[in-house]
Amino acid sequence: MDLFDAEKPKANMSKRYLFRGVLASLLPVVLLSNRSALAADEKTTSGSLADQDCSDITALRNIEPQSPNQSIKVQNYYSVLPSPSAKQLSFSASSFGKEQVNVKKINGGGGDFYYDATDKTSKDDGGMVVVTREGKRWKRKLSGNDKIQAAYYGVSPLLDDNGPALQAAVNFSSNRIVELPRGILTVKTPIIFDLDSGVKLEGAGKKGGTIIDVRIGPGYEDMGALHFAGRHGKDRASPGYRALSIKNIHLIGNLSRCRGIFLQYQFAMRLEQVTIEKFDGAGLYIDKCQDSVFEQVDVFNCGRTSGERALLTDGFDESKTIDSPIVVTSSIPRDDCNYLRFSNCQWEDNPVSPVCDFSGGIENYFINIHAEYSHHWKNEGTTGGTLFKQRKGTIKLQGGGSDEIKNLVDIDWGEFWVESHRCNPPKNIKVKDGTNSRLTFRDVSLDKITNLTTSGEKRFEGCTINEVSLHYPDGFLSFSSCNIRKGFTSEQSGNSLKLYILACNIEGGVKIPLSTKSVLIDDCTVGQDVSFGSENGMWLNNNIKGLFHVASGGCKVILSSSKQLIGVSPPKEGFFAVGDRMTNVHPSAGEFIGWVCVKEGKPGDWKGYGKIVD
Repeated sequence: MDLFDAEKPKANMSKRYLFRGVLASLLPVVLLSNRSALAADEKTTSGSLADQDCSDITALRNIEPQSPNQSIKVQNYYSVLPSPSAKQLSFSASSFGKEQVNVKKINGGGGDFYYDATDKTSKDDGGMVVVTREGKRWKRKLSGNDKIQAAYYGVSPLLDDNGPALQAAVNFSSNRIVELPRGILTVKTPIIFDLDSGVKLEGAGKKGGTIIDVRIGPGYEDMGALHFAGRHGKDRASPGYRALSIKNIHLIGNLSRCRGIFLQYQFAMRLEQVTIEKFDGAGLYIDKCQDSVFEQVDVFNCGRTSGERALLTDGFDESKTIDSPIVVTSSIPRDDCNYLRFSNCQWEDNPVSPVCDFSGGIENYFINIHAEYSHHWKNEGTTGGTLFKQRKGTIKLQGGGSDEIKNLVDIDWGEFWVESHRCNPPKNIKVKDGTNSRLTFRDVSLDKITNLTTSGEKRFEGCTINEVSLHYPDGFLSFSSCNIRKGFTSEQSGNSLKLYILACNIEGGVKIPLSTKSVLIDDCTVGQDVSFGSENGMWLNNNIKGLFHVASGGCKVILSSSKQLIGVSPPKEGFFAVGDRMTNVHPSAGEFIGWVCVKEGKPGDWKGYGKIVD
């Protein structure tokens, strides 16, 4: 339907004019201009024009106002609804239960208009300004911070394509809330938000509320269905949008070959309760944005590969990845995405790896993120997928968890900090050699740790780790209070290595050769054999259940040859060896300072020493 087609006027006059006769009430409104001056004067003074109404926006275009500030009420945007598709009609019926689908519930879009006699230039935008055949302008009455109902522009679940109408609504909005109706809103072209529009887009809910049903054809691969471009043309750039807000919508791509939401040069924006699903491209593409919040922004089944999307061997082959499901990047040299805060998001069933391709700046937070793909997916012959590909910048990941995905992070350069993120199965980490990346892992489950050849600080605290097998470790490296289920081994290290292994339980063996420099192991329990020879290293107070071998003379080894106990008398149970000692904690005159075991046994033979003079 052409929203601007003219048709016969459908004006209704108020009861005050019924006395003029049935014939007068049936006259077309367009004839009002030919009435006598006396009749026009009577209308003006009686206020009847304020009570005039018409059926729809098209009818309003055929009504010529008679005096400045004249008012008229439009009942609905359409007088006859567009024909719905079977899918749209089914949704509408289910949305309103057993009720008959009501025109006003789905249509709406009417309202109060007035005649602005001073405006000779404003264009008819189909919602806020309506221009008559004679060029007069009806304008919608708004006050203060009134929301812009998308229905004011004809947006409806029963339209075949809401793109043009929704585009008109957001073009007008500028810092006002554009409220989308409940239902399925089909769009067939990207909605482009103007530079610095400050738009606030709100729906009726991200699940079964407002669904933007995207059916965009080819040719828009680099654009978003909701497209917030920070530059128009090659040379024109904008500093960004003013407090952009999107909330309570569900964006379904139907594998349209475009991106879901494209955000460029944003600051102080907020996306909340948004679901982005099934795009053959990035669901969320963020280009040089900062100081912004993404609360419950879910991304399902998005991403683009040059291979076959239905095959995980292609989707998880990152050499074929064109668009990750979530992309954080910057098209401005020497500037990055800073202080982005993601919280309580679900990133699920995305068949393209990595899930998040991150090339950001400082202080970017991911709190309580849940990421997974179906355990029914056949991932044999693949790397198992990666959650974060970190090219640069800072990622701070806290809480949440990731299932099925095999690799937690693949780091080129930057700072990666993670705490209490549930890892099932235990995750691999990949770190590019020769950088100064800084890594902190707390309370997470990791698989086999191998390459940590970076000069930056690397800390593992309270982690469960299947195995540590280091090849050429370098820089500061610490394992504290970790449970290592297999062995801990190392090969040749860099000259600046400072490796600390403290208060860890190592269920397998330990092998640290002379070529791994400056290793300190203290207060650990080792379940199998130990070979220790670290140059300038130290083996201190550790409990070994297997054999101990000193592999070189370049290290310092302190073995506790005896048990050191405290008490008030020699022990009466337990096995003790020669040389074990008990120190008297309550010595007095005539008693011993302590006791020493002179013959092993249970409890062995104990003799007092250092008798105090009476």
